[in-house]
Amino acid sequence: MDKECFENNLKQLGDDFGKYGKLYFCTNENLKGYIPDLNNKKVLSVSASGDHLLNCICAGSINVDTFDINFYSPLYQELKIQAILNLPNDELYSFFECLNYPTYTRLRRNLSEITREFFDFLYHNYSYNQIMNLLFYPRDVDNKDVNNYYNADMLDILRGNLERLVHSHFNTNLYNLSYFLEEKYDTFFLSNISHYTEPESFINYLKYLSDYYLNDGGEIYFGYIYNTNDVHTPIDGIRHISDKYSQCKDLKSFSRYVEVRVIDSAEYSSSKDAVLVYHK
Repeated sequence: MDKECFENNLKQLGDDFGKYGKLYFCTNENLKGYIPDLNNKKVLSVSASGDHLLNCICAGSINVDTFDINFYSPLYQELKIQAILNLPNDELYSFFECLNYPTYTRLRRNLSEITREFFDFLYHNYSYNQIMNLLFYPRDVDNKDVNNYYNADMLDILRGNLERLVHSHFNTNLYNLSYFLEEKYDTFFLSNISHYTEPESFINYLKYLSDYYLNDGGEIYFGYIYNTNDVHTPIDGIRHISDKYSQCKDLKSFSRYVEVRVIDSAEYSSSKDAVLVYHK
């Protein structure tokens, strides 16, 4: 892409989670609190900030595919991967806090052409504060509180697994995902897509993914609930995503396959978060 294309795309940046939407600087979910042991598991995850992929690899999977409709998401994900592979720990953690330009110049030669061109364009045309405000949502959690790789031993595991990683990225939304899939997975991570889509369609498509692309005994992590102490049953959890889910005709039968896992809050030590997991 040339400069004009990047400029036009950045002008479309919005809060609608579309093709040219803003990114989360780091995950705002407590990923280290809920991602299970994934050794010998084949995983499909939303790309988002790139942290879902990294934490899945920390958990032992070296066969992880990602998807996202957002054009910028896989570029940012790639930047993070190359930083992990090429920077010493202290410099890595510093870079993950501020994306400083001098460190980026040492990484850029390891990036794919499109990723290098995009970040070159950003650094050459915008200040640090402008980049933060333009491309990212405001941060409300610390990297180290929600990511497993803020640990020297885990970072060694992550680097080793990244060297062996089998990975494809699909630039698509959830509902077109099946056009890209050719095999089954053991685990899906869908972040909070369930919050931003029509409930009946989401439940039907999740069941379709389970029927055709999820191995027996597999799991789909499909909803993250923040700062709640009042979710006691699967139906409570599903309704907590949106009141509109109460109107779904198959809610009761669907909820029989759903588990609520309560974890520490990503933001507040005195509260709890929860993740909703569909079991096949």
